[in-house]
Amino acid sequence: MNYFSKAVFSFLLTATVFAAQDPATQGKDALKRKAYDEAVGVLSTAFKANTRNAEICYLLGEAYAQKENYDSALYFLERSLDLNDESTPTYLSIFPVLAKKGQWDKLNKRYVAATKYDKKNPLIPYALGAMYLEIDSLDKAILNFSKSRELDEKNVDAYIGLAEAYARQNVGAMAIFNYQKAIEVAPNDPTVHYRLGKSFYKNRQYAESAKEFQEAINLDPKNDAVIFELAELYYKAKVYKESAKFFEKYVALKADNAVAYEHYAKALYLAGRQYKEAVPVLETALKLNPKNFDMKPMLAHSLYESKDYEKSVALYKTLPADSLAAEEFIRVGRASITVKDTASAIAAFEKASAVDTASAEVSGYLAAIYLKKKEMRKAVDHYMRKLKFEPDNQSAVYYGAFCFSVLEKFDSAKVLYKRFVELVPQSVQGRMMLAQTYANLDSLQMTKRVYAETIQLIDSLFAADTVSADQKEEKYNPQYISVYRTLAVMHYQAKDYQAAITSVQKAITYEPKKKDENLHLFLAQMYNVARGQKDLSPDEAVGFRDKAVAEYRVVLQINPNNKAASKELKQIVDK
Repeated sequence: MNYFSKAVFSFLLTATVFAAQDPATQGKDALKRKAYDEAVGVLSTAFKANTRNAEICYLLGEAYAQKENYDSALYFLERSLDLNDESTPTYLSIFPVLAKKGQWDKLNKRYVAATKYDKKNPLIPYALGAMYLEIDSLDKAILNFSKSRELDEKNVDAYIGLAEAYARQNVGAMAIFNYQKAIEVAPNDPTVHYRLGKSFYKNRQYAESAKEFQEAINLDPKNDAVIFELAELYYKAKVYKESAKFFEKYVALKADNAVAYEHYAKALYLAGRQYKEAVPVLETALKLNPKNFDMKPMLAHSLYESKDYEKSVALYKTLPADSLAAEEFIRVGRASITVKDTASAIAAFEKASAVDTASAEVSGYLAAIYLKKKEMRKAVDHYMRKLKFEPDNQSAVYYGAFCFSVLEKFDSAKVLYKRFVELVPQSVQGRMMLAQTYANLDSLQMTKRVYAETIQLIDSLFAADTVSADQKEEKYNPQYISVYRTLAVMHYQAKDYQAAITSVQKAITYEPKKKDENLHLFLAQMYNVARGQKDLSPDEAVGFRDKAVAEYRVVLQINPNNKAASKELKQIVDK
């Protein structure tokens, strides 16, 4: 309903100027219900029965005006005034009809006549102001609204009319001022708070706008239009969490608004870590608008973050490959690994690598996959590619070296293991792998040197750490045992049996429970081999024999079913 119609109906619904007659009552009721054809029918019959009834003429003219039949409206309204020229409702009704027909001179005469007998009625200048507002004659609208306000300082509609006129003139401060005055008069009118909120928004006072929209919602929680405005305000301001909150309220009232669901879904998606909540909203948004292609990657991502990996991968696979960014291919790869689809993971990471050729992350994933598949050549290629962009990546350095070792490219392995030791100087495992690499290169001196450094490192770590005996056994002893066992193997390969025996003995000292049958079997075997050396005296040979027997028996005490120990011990005893 426009401003002018509001003025007319305020009189229409409460007018008591005319004597109550049954046809008039029926006509008023039909007008209230906006049943204009019914009103015309009832009132036309009444008019034929009494052509000089001013009220019937007025109501019939108003009915025709609402039907936009201005010729008939003008005829009956003028007839009503001819019968009663002191009817304010009729003047209020005829003003817009004359305006629609462009009869401004006659309108001004009717206005003068109306104010002549009813000078203090604020609705008369208000009605004229509303008419001028409708035709954007803003200065005249402001003049008449001001007169209405002067006649009644509590006329809310006059303040609203002024605010609207100033808003159309882009005088934001005056529009806001008049809306605020209207709120002083009618603080519980949600429509005024809404209009003030719109003015604040237009004036870029967004915080004040949000406050007024919120107040309008508090007063009228079911007003979906205001809820939508506030949700949009927060959405445009990128306050996504608040935006999503109000969109949730809005879609509960209006479930078929595709734009609202789209913005609601994006607000949840962009609000941060609300992916699970975003999934059903994104799905609904896509149902309402299946052609909204930019929502599909959001849904795929949200499914991924919600750990619904199979659905995520399936949706990503429906999207054009050239539309996906490297990070999206990476998600497909990670999700495929989780659901144990290695082939899809490799394909996704390879595509990610093609999109982002400088992605160390992608190379790392591919390297790890190929390492697990024991495809060492492919694995090492990707580890080296990763190191090109992240030269200090410890994992890539270590596993790259490991791949080279498996491929028996020991020189390349040595370079990387040395680099790893530089990066992680306290890594016992790294030093042991470096020592083993030197051993594979037949560099015995360097092997011994690195193992010696490894033992020193373990000593220093143990000395720096305050641990109990049990903790020492659990934390450090296995490292000592591993180093000395490896040294023993090296000495054995070099046929330095005494050195091998010494190293195994040292390893055993760090195995206090004496339950490592393999370690004791190794020592027994070293004694057994050593007794066959040609340069030994008979007594020395017997000594090694007795020690071998003793150790074999230790092994059999630990495990009576150790076949190697039983066989080798029998061979010694039988001789």
